[in-house]
Amino acid sequence: MVVNETFKSIALIAKNPLLLVPSIILALIGIALNAISETTINSLLEKIINIESIGSKSFIELPGQLFTFVNQEIILLIVISFATLLFGLIFYYWIALNAIKQNQKKTNIFNNLSEALKASPQLFALSIFFVVLAIALMELFLLALTVIEFNWIIGIIITLIILLAIIWLVLNLIMVVPAMTYLKEKANGAVHKSMTFFSKKPGQIIALLVITLLFSLIVSWIIGVITSFIAIELVSTIIWFLAMALTQTFNLSLFAIYYSENK
Repeated sequence: MVVNETFKSIALIAKNPLLLVPSIILALIGIALNAISETTINSLLEKIINIESIGSKSFIELPGQLFTFVNQEIILLIVISFATLLFGLIFYYWIALNAIKQNQKKTNIFNNLSEALKASPQLFALSIFFVVLAIALMELFLLALTVIEFNWIIGIIITLIILLAIIWLVLNLIMVVPAMTYLKEKANGAVHKSMTFFSKKPGQIIALLVITLLFSLIVSWIIGVITSFIAIELVSTIIWFLAMALTQTFNLSLFAIYYSENK
């Protein structure tokens, strides 16, 4: 039952607050990467504002023209985005491993980090798969925008199909990391296991997503009320930071525990 795993995830974090450590570290890494990319993004936006200098092009030709115009910024942002994705998957693996082993009463979060790092080659391959998938979807979306120029009805239909495909992919791939963690699958095997799992339990997967969304909204509302009474900005920032770590740890732990108990 989804409800049982929900309470288990909450209980695990309450019993062992150290489970929040991966999410806190990941958030700090995210802040560092964001600081590095901020100047690049500003430069990129300034050039995009002056995009008319590259001439009038259709949407399907736009990515290539943009790359020529702002290639250095785009390459740097791609590297940073890929690093963010890879770090995210490694830490997702770490969080999932912590949750599964804590549920089995045999966790050691720092030993689990070593195990997560050993899985990094497969997570690297998974990152490449996600990036290629994202690029393909972006190209299809740009194609839809080009079609809209000639026939807006067909263009909108194609856009809706792409959006439905994205939702379908998210639902099918959401258990990839838990499959890698619990079954020690390689990237390609984990993708297959995740898609098979969703085909068997689509309602439960959607229910998990709804629960994580509700939990995130409730935590945000509670923290918003608490910080409204705090005048010191630094204290409010720290509270929000910890709340984000709690939300992320709960959400990812819930998927991992549910998969491990219902595979």
